[in-house]
Amino acid sequence: TESAKAKEEFSENSLNELIKEWLLLARTYGMKNDYEKTMLYYEKAIQVDSLNTDNKVEYAKYLFSIREYKKAESNYLQCLEIFRALEQENPKAYLSNIAYTLARLANLHRVTIEYQKSLEEHEEALEICRKLAIEDPKKYLDNVARMLNNMGILHRAINEESKALAKYNEALEIYRSFPKEEIATYREDLANTLNNLGVIYYDFKEYQNALEKYEEAIKIFETLVSENPKVYLADIALSLHNMAVIHVELTENEKALEKYEGALDIYRKLVGENPKVYLPDIGGTLINLANLHSALQEDPKALEEYEEALEIFRKLATDNPKVYLVDLALILNNIAVFHDKLEEYTKSLIEFDEALEIYRKLAEEYPNIFLPFVATVLQSIADTYNIITEYRKSLKVSEEAVEIYRNLVEKDQTYLSKLEVALSNLSWYSLFSKEYAQSERAAREVIEFGNTYFSPKINLAHALLLQNRFTEAEKIYKELSQTIYQENETYSQVLLDDLEALEQAGAIPEERKEDVEKIRKIMNP
Repeated sequence: TESAKAKEEFSENSLNELIKEWLLLARTYGMKNDYEKTMLYYEKAIQVDSLNTDNKVEYAKYLFSIREYKKAESNYLQCLEIFRALEQENPKAYLSNIAYTLARLANLHRVTIEYQKSLEEHEEALEICRKLAIEDPKKYLDNVARMLNNMGILHRAINEESKALAKYNEALEIYRSFPKEEIATYREDLANTLNNLGVIYYDFKEYQNALEKYEEAIKIFETLVSENPKVYLADIALSLHNMAVIHVELTENEKALEKYEGALDIYRKLVGENPKVYLPDIGGTLINLANLHSALQEDPKALEEYEEALEIFRKLATDNPKVYLVDLALILNNIAVFHDKLEEYTKSLIEFDEALEIYRKLAEEYPNIFLPFVATVLQSIADTYNIITEYRKSLKVSEEAVEIYRNLVEKDQTYLSKLEVALSNLSWYSLFSKEYAQSERAAREVIEFGNTYFSPKINLAHALLLQNRFTEAEKIYKELSQTIYQENETYSQVLLDDLEALEQAGAIPEERKEDVEKIRKIMNP
């Protein structure tokens, strides 16, 4: 018996050492971005010790970081099942584990746009933390505040800004309620909550309130920088970046440039020691700087910044495609829009196509997240094709975008406004391809949705006119010619400009030109 026990103990110790070795290998390969080997060694460790929730949670966090959301979800759900079973025997010991696992699942489901699941998980996690905090506020009250912050982020994602504001304010109240001797422990959380409030006030266009919150957050981070500059300098840069966004809205361009450049300067200092962490921040800040310089008609500066950002994200996506392909697609789309502005359409189409290819691949695995991006890029491509008079290509691409939005609307009505815009664009592009009936159908569909903007009505008038339905078209044209557009101007000039564009494109049949002239006289008597 003693011999058997010794052997068993030896075997168990050997197995534990092997598990430790596998976990070490997993972490090492994770740092090298070798996904297959990282997952192999995590799975070895988990397979041998399937009830070890610490290892499962660590693996799930890694999977989430590389956007393997389905596998991450599976591991979190397994942990949750284990904790719920253990909680039946010992509620006090495992309730907090249930709450933390629910919170991680909720954040994952927010990212994968499964908002109802995320909301339910957040609410259960928050309820548990509130109960625990009543019994032991010193241990759990800060967790209540963190849950409130997470829920605020979710509410903002689903356009419930008022609820998000309430959650952030409650979290702020909790942090401010801590005794002075404890506040130092939660300074970082307090500053992050202030940043979140700044974002919400920005949404409400309460720009002064937002700036005040960012400035207070920066002051806190400045006190933390003296203790750990490598960590907290980046937080100051983020707050500066957020302030720059507000200055752009206020057309305080010099202040915006100053803040963006301040953030960029910090990131450039930090990148030398940790390029993997801070190169993405440099790239993101360069994109915003480029957008601002483009708006200020400083195109050479904008182009230089776009190209540096593109180079950064190409390198990052090559080294770590799971994480950075999304960012590469975003910068490709941005620089394509910029080349459209410069009328460099060949370049823009190449960049749009590359972005589209990335989004299509990503959408195969995560359609809820990336199909909207596919549709957005398709619409940009359609517009570019229309500008360079490749009308058939424009129409084909636009039809695909509409079909994607139709499918999205079936699952989520929040995409209805996107579908309306896509249909209006389809209606317009159809005119140039002489598909007048298709233009009419698309325009009428938008109008039936009850939308009040006038683009579909304008397209409908053109489609009816070019289908030899003059009386119907004339009625709409007259109505629009008496409708105020902007600064006491009616839609008359818009209609005249449209007819000119269609004529230049050869989209008006010879037999309809007389009718077009009649409409021109109505618009411009």
